[in-house]
Amino acid sequence: MGLNNANYIDGLNPNDPAYNDLVANAASHVRAIKRSMKQTLPGITGAVTAGPTVINAIEARIAALEASTLTTTPMASGRDTLNGAGVLTVSTLTFQPSLIMVMAAKDGTEANSQASMSFGFTDGTNHYCHAHKVIYTGTGSMTVGNSTYTDRVAQVDAYGSSATIVYTSFTATGFTMTQSGSTPASTITWTAWK
Repeated sequence: MGLNNANYIDGLNPNDPAYNDLVANAASHVRAIKRSMKQTLPGITGAVTAGPTVINAIEARIAALEASTLTTTPMASGRDTLNGAGVLTVSTLTFQPSLIMVMAAKDGTEANSQASMSFGFTDGTNHYCHAHKVIYTGTGSMTVGNSTYTDRVAQVDAYGSSATIVYTSFTATGFTMTQSGSTPASTITWTAWK
């Protein structure tokens, strides 16, 4: 009987070698089996530990993923300015948010001024704010400071004044925040997630 020249597993003949094949042909049969295995599974470079249940389920899992509708969490973002004490109301969202992240900033590049930036979030219950400020003095030197708060979503500091921005409420189409304090103008960039 001739040798099996299979290149892939499905080409192997389960009846080879025949009972009357020469023992001298055994090495050629083993090489054919090894060649077809290596060419069928070229990426296998280590032990395959997945059992037949896992391997047999792969095709069904891929089909289920392809058939599913992937959804993303709705989100929106915007930028507003608060020129003093007051309320920032966003009411144009298509969802009721459950998380808001806020960045508030006030520039200050001239002598005797202060620049500040803060980053915070709220889920309506938990509030966190990290504020960073740089104070420029008339002598050309700077003072840098950091603060962390758990009662507000933003803190804006100006030279000699500061403002606290707190979460007020979530609404069906947005949220409300209130700025209080000695009220420097604040630029607020926000992102809201459903």
